[in-house]
This record gives sequence, C-alpha cells and structure tokens, in this order.
Amino acid sequence: MADYLTEAEQIALLKRIWKEYGIPAIVGIVIAATIVFGWRYYNQYRAEKAEVASLIYAHLMVDELNNQTEDALKQATLLQEKYSSTPYATLSSLLVAQQDVSLKKYDDAQAQLQWVISHGVADAFKQVARIRSAKIYIQENQATKALTMLSSVKEPSYQGFISLVEGDAYVQLNQTDKAREAYQR
Repeated sequence: MADYLTEAEQIALLKRIWKEYGIPAIVGIVIAATIVFGWRYYNQYRAEKAEVASLIYAHLMVDELNNQTEDALKQATLLQEKYSSTPYATLSSLLVAQQDVSLKKYDDAQAQLQWVISHGVADAFKQVARIRSAKIYIQENQATKALTMLSSVKEPSYQGFISLVEGDAYVQLNQTDKAREAYQR
C-alpha cells in the first residue's frame, strides 16, 4: 500500500514535474512542430519550383521546334536566372549552346557551356559540357585548349568521347602518333 500515492501527493508530484520539465517539454514540442512544418513547406516549394521550370522548359522546346530562336533564348535565360537549381536550366543551356554552334556563334556557345560547368546540377551534365567545349575549341583551331578542357573530364564512362575528341585535337596539332593512339583507345 505504500506504493500508492494519495490524490494530494499525485497533484504535488505533477506540479513538481511540471515545474522541472514543463517549459523544456513545450519548447521541444514547438521546435519539433516547426521543423516538421518547415520541412514540408520547403519540399512543397521545391516541387512547385520544379514544376514551373518544367513548364518553361516545355515552352522552350516548342519554341525550338518552331525555329523561334529568340523566344527559346528568353526561356533559357529565365531558367538560368530564376530556376538555376533545376536540371531544366542546365538542359536549356546545353540546348542553346548546340543552337549557337549550328549558327557558328562559338563564343556564345562557350558562354552557355561555361554556365553549365559552373552551375550545372548534375556532374554528368558538367562533363558533357566540358567535352562539347573541347569540340568547339577544335572548331576554332585551339587544340591545346581542347586538350586542357578534356583533361578536366574525370568520368571514365565518357572515355570513348574523350578519346575521339583528343584524337581530333592531336590531328590538328599534327601529332599523328598521339592521334592514332587516342582513336584506338
């Protein structure tokens, strides 16, 4: 019977527990609730941002198919400025760079590819941008710069592309032995 507390003792125990742990418990609950709601808000914000970026990218693709290059460039610029954390900004930059190369605007293409290298969201996109940049350097008869750019590509799965572009650079430098070796790799 000594293990049972009277009603007055129970109330006194609850008051003492509340006095010791009440405020920290409430603060802990408030912090936990804030973290949960903040995390949900952040995820919802990111999803909405990605959805808007997706729509802009779709519009860019339609502009590209309709040969409306100015409108496509505006969409790409918008993606780079406001949605740079999405893969759509990176993809749009690669697309605009490809468009610039076809128009022989090599400096503009290099600027787009440099943006991808600096701000791209995935390492694979950055590697592709480096390889494409090296190809442009070869087009501009700057084989040494192309080889320097290729040396920064670290992904082994791109070795075939790297070797092909290296071979082209060595041909341009009249180093046929190194070119043959690169093409055979």
